[in-house]
Amino acid sequence: MILFINVFLQESSRSALGHPNNRYSFKDFSKQEIFLYTLESYKVIDWKEVIIYCGLDDNYTDKEQFYQQILKIFPEANLFKFRNAYQKEWQIAIDKICEIDDDLIWYAGNHDHPYLAPNNIQLDLIIEALNNCDEKYKGAIYSHHPDNLSWLMNTSFFDWKYESKGVCSYHAKRAEGIMIVNKALFRNWWFDYNYGDSFIPRADWVNGCKSELAKIFLPVNVLCHHFDGYNLGSYMYHTCDVPPLEIPEGFWDNQIIIDYCSNYKKEGNTLVNPNMPNKIIKDGADLRCMLEDLPLFWKGRIKKINYYEPDFNLKKIRNKVRFEAAAARRISYNQMLQKGMDSSFLLNYRPKVPLCILKDLFSFF
Repeated sequence: MILFINVFLQESSRSALGHPNNRYSFKDFSKQEIFLYTLESYKVIDWKEVIIYCGLDDNYTDKEQFYQQILKIFPEANLFKFRNAYQKEWQIAIDKICEIDDDLIWYAGNHDHPYLAPNNIQLDLIIEALNNCDEKYKGAIYSHHPDNLSWLMNTSFFDWKYESKGVCSYHAKRAEGIMIVNKALFRNWWFDYNYGDSFIPRADWVNGCKSELAKIFLPVNVLCHHFDGYNLGSYMYHTCDVPPLEIPEGFWDNQIIIDYCSNYKKEGNTLVNPNMPNKIIKDGADLRCMLEDLPLFWKGRIKKINYYEPDFNLKKIRNKVRFEAAAARRISYNQMLQKGMDSSFLLNYRPKVPLCILKDLFSFF
């Protein structure tokens, strides 16, 4: 698989589309550091080739130093110091990609969707499904987990289907900035339609790419997660269910210290406890999971784990957390509110999750 990144970094408290990012009690990080953290997470995936287009705002004082940091993570990367934003630029970039002997492209139009999987089992199943699919246009969404599972499954329009262990699918005309695509679909977005001189830095930009009908695969378990959580403007998921992320203290120096199942937050350490609320409140847990769920790319950076005896059933509580993330509450959803739905109903409503999905969530790796 080819890693293809196309981003522009501009320091701002808002997203590229102007949406505010409320991080509550979670620490803030620069977009540069978040991007480097995301790149570090991608290192645990076996890439055929790495292609990075990265533009930087003029306010960055030492651009070359930052580009060297990128190359330190991926020394063999083909690094371009700009972002493709117009159709002709995209066509040139895609023609270069098509010369590489691999049909699958991990397209990252965002700088902030780190790979959080504890191993590559789920990703391998998605890749296997893509390789075994004989449809001309195909892809897979690797982030926005609650969108992909319970909410999409409860919308009859998408004709959702459970394929096999760890893999779901549906058909859609979809161009997305966080998507694994085959070359045919990628070319379809940028070669089969005329966008003129429109500014389209991402396939899913406002008035962005058109698409032919494609088979879209979805992972049952989380692959990636949006760093700032899911405050997406037109709708927002409850932060208790799908919180923002943080870069753990000691990550860059391989000095992460984990307090596992402690009931107290110790300064400088990473608190992992599924039975505590997350950091939407002060002194909450950094992660609500089990040790076996920790991101794969953390493994070589953990210096010490302090074990505390849990006074609860670890796996049962962890499974509850997984369910709440998959069936996350949309506490704001413009389309539903405009139809007269009471906002208090949304606050307490969780969509149904099919039993086949729950089995995979609770037992799959």
